[in-house]
Amino acid sequence: MEQVFYEFDTSFRFGAFSSGTPDYAPVELNSLLFKAEKDLSWMCEQLNLLPEAKEWKPKADHRRKLINRYLWNETAGLYFDYHFFVKKQSDYIYATTFYPLWAGIATPHQAKKIVAKLKLFEAPGGVITSPYTTGTQWDSPYCWAPI
Repeated sequence: MEQVFYEFDTSFRFGAFSSGTPDYAPVELNSLLFKAEKDLSWMCEQLNLLPEAKEWKPKADHRRKLINRYLWNETAGLYFDYHFFVKKQSDYIYATTFYPLWAGIATPHQAKKIVAKLKLFEAPGGVITSPYTTGTQWDSPYCWAPI
């Protein structure tokens, strides 16, 4: 996966106070890019721009494969961010694991496993961003509204 610099409000998701943010391929960023590629393919088809549509579809398909190869964890039943330099998944549970459901990346099998993990994020008043209480802005007991 290519490295894209990305900023997310503070949590310990990307290391202490998000200090390692540039070192990760985040679940939600890649899900959003997949969705944009898929949508651009559809829009080009609607506008009868078939050569352009044929460019975007393979990009979306390729990204879906990479997301499921690098970000999906079958054992945990969740999507995790991927650390470029240590070449392994994070184990930091975060509500961004639900993005592949919305984007249409997760298979029915993966979706079932993720939905079974919703209880990790349920709290009085709604859904928390992570189950960790770190004292930072977007870990428990808080939730980042766009998620």
